[in-house]
Amino acid sequence: MKINVFDTPGFSDTSIDNIRKNKLLIASSLKNNIHMIIFVSPNPRFDNNNQLSLQMINEWTAGKMWKNLVIVKARTTFDEDSVKERYENSEIFRVFLSYFVQI
Repeated sequence: MKINVFDTPGFSDTSIDNIRKNKLLIASSLKNNIHMIIFVSPNPRFDNNNQLSLQMINEWTAGKMWKNLVIVKARTTFDEDSVKERYENSEIFRVFLSYFVQI
């Protein structure tokens, strides 16, 4: 199976030039058939940087990313106690999780 992989670091970059380069890289990759976008975030919380990055990808792909998006939360534990604690302490997490899991 042949796949194309694009690594686009720098979504939270303070350099406008680097952000523009990412935009061009993503826009040029749209001519290829994209089967999956894997969004990896090292932060266990879904913060403003995550939201801004997803907004940029949404804009750059003209909204075509959502059906192929996988969000990976690196450095996040998913044992039962950790998930329950996040669920109890975060309204946003409860709403997000309610779409996928019944706790």
